[in-house]
Amino acid sequence: MPGLRVGVSALFDPADTPHARTFLRALAVARNCIPALASVQWHFLDDGANAARGAEVAQHMIDWQADVVVGHFSSDAAISAAPLYQQAGIALLTPAATIDRLTLEHPNVFRFCPSDRQLAGDLVSWLASRQWQRVHVQADDSAHGQALAVAIGAALAHAGMQRVNERECADVEVFAGRLKASREHWQARRR
Repeated sequence: MPGLRVGVSALFDPADTPHARTFLRALAVARNCIPALASVQWHFLDDGANAARGAEVAQHMIDWQADVVVGHFSSDAAISAAPLYQQAGIALLTPAATIDRLTLEHPNVFRFCPSDRQLAGDLVSWLASRQWQRVHVQADDSAHGQALAVAIGAALAHAGMQRVNERECADVEVFAGRLKASREHWQARRR
């Protein structure tokens, strides 16, 4: 009897994400140490953490006849892949894509991390505990950054806090986005 066909997709380059090494190591340990996984057929494809490549990878996984797909860590890749998997009847188990609409719009998607709403609520609670009432929020142009910034804005309004447009008027500054953009933002701020 053929084994379960599991597709795995994420950005696998450790130079671009700190999660690549940890994720791949966890899969290797699981595969090598859990005897029941011996019959699983694995198919790894890098989605580049981008929407266009995410859709391409999804089509490859569908053509390969994956039973389930683990991954699409980035919200950008996951949101473009999810409807393709849904149409093909393939479950998507996403350990890191936080964008709310992913699970709201696609019943085949199961998230194993907090959503943008949860992250924003937790962040705003922490900001309130520090008594920072005026918050400047910026984001990169990724789906993740944009959706998280919207969620933070909604959480701020719900908490009676103020989102300000001018950084100089803020008690604190928040940047929502991918690692590279976040790093570049904060390095530029330090200059």
